[in-house]
Amino acid sequence: MIPIHCLTPSSPPPALLGPPDTTKDGRRPKDGICYLLAKSGIYKQVSNPFYTVRVKVAGIGHFEDTAENVRLHVPKLPLALFRKAEAFFAAVYEKHQAEAVVLLLANPVLGEWRIEVPRQQITDGSLHVSYDPASVTAPDGFEAFGTMHSHAGAKAFHSGTDNRDEACSDGLHITIGNLDELVRTYAVRWMICGQAFSASLEDVVETSPLPPVDPAWLGKVEVLGAPPEDSLWAGTPGCGTPPPGLDPDIPPDMADEYEEYMWEAHQRFVDHLPSPR
Repeated sequence: MIPIHCLTPSSPPPALLGPPDTTKDGRRPKDGICYLLAKSGIYKQVSNPFYTVRVKVAGIGHFEDTAENVRLHVPKLPLALFRKAEAFFAAVYEKHQAEAVVLLLANPVLGEWRIEVPRQQITDGSLHVSYDPASVTAPDGFEAFGTMHSHAGAKAFHSGTDNRDEACSDGLHITIGNLDELVRTYAVRWMICGQAFSASLEDVVETSPLPPVDPAWLGKVEVLGAPPEDSLWAGTPGCGTPPPGLDPDIPPDMADEYEEYMWEAHQRFVDHLPSPR
């Protein structure tokens, strides 16, 4: 077995400074090879009667390989809590046209999340927000484990400022953008030990499943056969009505646009028909 030495300020240096000799130093392996784990990486040290060398290596060849990964021990963020933070961001934007931030607190034992609003400051004419995490006192059993913040009217993304702020802040980090629109944008990631792990909103926020559908409703949906090739509209629902271009309610200047829309709708219908046997 090849030994591995961790080079710490308090550890003695590895004994491989001369030819292999197990009689004088038990830390010296017979084959004169060891690996050193140092601040700058992994080194392989070889000692024999001709030389002692230390070279940097990418890894330890006989080990099994692995990859970066994270397994979280906290549940998803409740949807009501997420929406509560989003409403706060929207209110701040409406009043100040600026960003805002909340802290995420988690209790892994109870499997619960909480949101707290820290003291924060915005500068007139600037979208950036600065905040004081120490202004929030976590309840017993809860610890800070991430943030949510807004990007005001800009699109959600992980900015350079976000990277600096979150690098030393383990947990879930969600950015909400386009607060000036009904359809907003979201950027989500876990930051663990300084490493970012991307995620989607559905990965981190709880959603309720759709209610069951009444089978009688489904029974009223009939799938028709494909229409004849020489008649685009003959087999579609509403058969017998005038073609889109002849619809008297469509202004002449919109006829082409409306016909294109109906063609696309028809194509979507045809794409979902069962294949002929």
